[in-house]
Amino acid sequence: MDVVAFGENSLDLTSAAVGLARLGWRAKYVGRFGDDGFGLIGRQSLSDEGVDIRDIIVVPGVTSRVAVVFLERASGNRTVLWNRDVAFALQPQDISVQVIANARWLLEPAGPDLAQLLRYANAVAALNCGGHGARSAAPRRSDVEPFNF
Repeated sequence: MDVVAFGENSLDLTSAAVGLARLGWRAKYVGRFGDDGFGLIGRQSLSDEGVDIRDIIVVPGVTSRVAVVFLERASGNRTVLWNRDVAFALQPQDISVQVIANARWLLEPAGPDLAQLLRYANAVAALNCGGHGARSAAPRRSDVEPFNF
């Protein structure tokens, strides 16, 4: 696997996984989705884009994370309203050591668990996608569209 993204049904990480899959990278998303219609659409959309979803966990009886984004055209500022159930918090036991060991790149949201994940990684680099200072930079292309479902 080229890239593994870990998250709590995070739009930033799903967008990154889809963008990299569109560039021809083998991408996997590890996270949790609800068993509702939004979760089904999200999982199917990732799969349709070529992202490996075999390690997604479906949480029964929980509404998937939904966001509404308001964008101010003049400034480009955005406001995001969203809900996130605590049932979507990714737990260490949710992440296969084998998945980490086989990844070239790890994308992980900001948080204290990054160092623990890296103990098992043979990855070239790990990215902190939470906006608190990237560990490294992945290849970029300005024409990759954001992925939204």
